[in-house]
Amino acid sequence: MLLVAITTLFPGMYMMATGRTFMSGAILTLLVVTLASTAFIQIFKQHQYLTLSKEGLTFSDGGQQQFHTWDEIAAYRLETDTRSFYSNEMNSYQESTTHNIILTLPEGRSSRITIDKLSKGPDEIIALFDLYKTYSRSLRISEP
Repeated sequence: MLLVAITTLFPGMYMMATGRTFMSGAILTLLVVTLASTAFIQIFKQHQYLTLSKEGLTFSDGGQQQFHTWDEIAAYRLETDTRSFYSNEMNSYQESTTHNIILTLPEGRSSRITIDKLSKGPDEIIALFDLYKTYSRSLRISEP
């Protein structure tokens, strides 16, 4: 059973085990391992994060870290984009929904944060934005 699992995952190991074509089996195994590790790196390379604190908002944007204080953020809103497409596999129409938070910054600038890959839902994130923005305002009022 183990040999069947190994040959399904790594055909090169089966070739090496038979001893007939050791070199081609080794190359095929190396190719499969290289492709798997490259895919793993690409999947986790663009890890997205969003950190809310009493000072402001920190998030990753294309591998670059950005920070905005709550005073800089004039407004924020949730934008939901739904696209419909035809799937040949399912033989039906499918919908793809993406959620973004649009930050309105000084001088008419804006920043878009995709929140689909985060661990919390869009409504929870907006509620946290409201909570932290209110908290930062109350800190400014209470400071001497």
